[in-house]
Amino acid sequence: HFRRYTKRSFLNLINQCGLGVCKISYTNFFILPVVFFVRMLQRIVRPNLSRTNTGNVPKILNEVLYKLYQLEAAWMRRHNFFCRGSLYSLFL
Repeated sequence: HFRRYTKRSFLNLINQCGLGVCKISYTNFFILPVVFFVRMLQRIVRPNLSRTNTGNVPKILNEVLYKLYQLEAAWMRRHNFFCRGSLYSLFL
């Protein structure tokens, strides 16, 4: 996908499609500071580098990220995040 949505713009799009939203929240909250730092560093060190980041992740890092996301998923069952990471929604 080539577009980043705010909650408001995503809700508008969902409503235009005739769908309803059961829950909407930002996600990837715990890794947001790291992602921000890495992206800023990439802009400084290699400004012409491709913006994709789909390379292989070391196994231990992948396990840590997986555990963080499990913690975040448990939090999101009852609460929402307010910071802009990725947007998550459940439709009716």
